[in-house]
Amino acid sequence: MSEEVTPTNIFTDDGTPQENLWAKKVTNNAILKDIFKNPFALTDEDRSYLESSAVVERQPETSRRELWSYYLYYNGDNGFTMFSYLPNILQTTAYEAGVWSNNSTLGNCLVKNNDTNAVCLIPWAGGQIPVASMVLYVQAISFALQFVLFLCFGGLADYGKWNKYILLTATVLGCVAQFIPAFLTQGSQWNAMMAMMILSWIGYGASLVFYAAAFPPIADNLPAVRAARANPKLSAQEKAAVKEKWLNHVSAISTTYSNVGFLIVTGILAIVAFAAHAYVDGAWTYFGAAPLFNNVGAGFCAVFWAINAVWYFIFIPRGRGGPPLPPNSNYITVGPKSVLRALREIRKLKMAFIYIIAYFMFADGVNTMNTMAGVVQGQITSFNGGIVTVLNLVSAITSIL
Repeated sequence: MSEEVTPTNIFTDDGTPQENLWAKKVTNNAILKDIFKNPFALTDEDRSYLESSAVVERQPETSRRELWSYYLYYNGDNGFTMFSYLPNILQTTAYEAGVWSNNSTLGNCLVKNNDTNAVCLIPWAGGQIPVASMVLYVQAISFALQFVLFLCFGGLADYGKWNKYILLTATVLGCVAQFIPAFLTQGSQWNAMMAMMILSWIGYGASLVFYAAAFPPIADNLPAVRAARANPKLSAQEKAAVKEKWLNHVSAISTTYSNVGFLIVTGILAIVAFAAHAYVDGAWTYFGAAPLFNNVGAGFCAVFWAINAVWYFIFIPRGRGGPPLPPNSNYITVGPKSVLRALREIRKLKMAFIYIIAYFMFADGVNTMNTMAGVVQGQITSFNGGIVTVLNLVSAITSIL
């Protein structure tokens, strides 16, 4: 008797992949064909199983409006301004408040300096540091604060019904902290801009974490997934195939919508950037070259996020949430306790911990490179928001392709 082909047993004895054989076996099932086509297309028989089954969790069924509002949220929360206008505003205000390292008598750092080795210095903790270092410190401070917050309150994301409230709080914080810089235009305001940058990072980072935590309940409660889970005619492998199919589908579409939002924002602002702004020396200058464009761009991105996000909080049903807390736990201690339990399993899960550490180092490296790219990009373009927008428009197009 041949061994059954399952998702976890996808190779023959000679190493030949069997994954396609298993997928073909599953998709040949007549019951699954309709479920694989449309997560909302259920037969009367499917509905009868849902009504009588105790297997299905008593959570609200995911509606089309909830699913599409979930996609739309990520459309607004695309993170574009975090790596473009906000760093530009922070550096512009810092340059106006700083002095050149080789000649403090020149005035602020917006005055041209022919010495290519000179750096712009700003006051910091009783001394002076380069603006580039300050930008990196801002990122480090914000990520350190996020680490503490997520460690202490991460349990709110996975358990109970707190996730939507934390996501709403993070969204409001992120939108407000991104909108206020629209009014920070003076060098004397660089400290306030630094605070807004830190709060923006915290709000944006928290929104990504708690948005991702909302994903499993939404995908697990799609009508097709619930129907498959309740259908006694389907095998465990077939039920797993349905769940995996729609988990991957929702994940892929939500990520695509983030890139679509990125494209919409950069496309609109690229058009605005080339609008005539001022008549100087017999010629019109375009708006993207003006420092004010960075402020307008930041405000626009904040409003765009808010408009796209509000629908998710309107259409999320009552009762949506995660499983209850484990016994003898509370929302404050469940995070640290989970970390301690995981650390005790290091010897048993060596490869998993190596992966986690490598992923952390990779993510930290990518974020640092993005920050440094923003610093260098700002210096090369003289913090020209129009050029930055066009560069990111190209990136948005290629990210979708």
